Amino acid sequence: MALEQHEGMIRQLKEEGKTYDEISNKLLAEGVIRGASVANLKKFCKEKGLVDSRWGKVSQEELQSAVWDATGEGARNLNPVPYRAEYFGEKLHMDQNEKLVMFGVTHAMAIDGYSGKLVGHSTMPVKNNLVIYEEVYRKAVLGHGLWDQVRTDRGREFYLCQYVQEKLAGQRYCTARPSFLQTPSTLNHRIERLWSEVNTRVNFPIKACLQSLTDQGAINMEDDVVKFCTSQLACQVASVGLT
Repeated sequence: MALEQHEGMIRQLKEEGKTYDEISNKLLAEGVIRGASVANLKKFCKEKGLVDSRWGKVSQEELQSAVWDATGEGARNLNPVPYRAEYFGEKLHMDQNEKLVMFGVTHAMAIDGYSGKLVGHSTMPVKNNLVIYEEVYRKAVLGHGLWDQVRTDRGREFYLCQYVQEKLAGQRYCTARPSFLQTPSTLNHRIERLWSEVNTRVNFPIKACLQSLTDQGAINMEDDVVKFCTSQLACQVASVGLT
């Protein structure tokens, strides 16, 4: 290639941070006609491994500074500290899912933070404190024992579970930490990760069928009787999907 004999000059210009247009103009000024186009320069530099010094050489300090500036300006950082649970029974994560609430279906689940085991779940027409307590929290505690801490989002549907957890706080294995903790949904991440799988395998297929029936006029969700029947059937189907 005609640029072979000018490799030294091209390398020096690249190290100075010159663009391909600037290098091309420099070569033309030096009387190099063949191969001085930008396309040829890019191909030549790629073959020779002549990377742009602005991207090829970044110090650790510069990288850390750039990351710090990005996070400081509000970049997403949802899990800055790795999640940790030391033993089974330390943290019980509870959450609810309302992807099918327009058809009268709501899920509530509880998992152990250490093992990720699903220890309780229920499907109901609307979120209900009593149903969540009896079918999720109480079932989990009777089957596996009392957790040291219950973690939920800030919804009111878990108030009864939190009340009972606080009443039984003295019976826990470790009484040093609070008996329950309310956090934003983004911080209740241990159980939030399960919802994507539940949505894909259960909620979205059911929703697609019911939405199709609604669009065809086969069901009218404005009618209370139809709404009740649809909710009862959808809850049973969704419960089978969860089990």
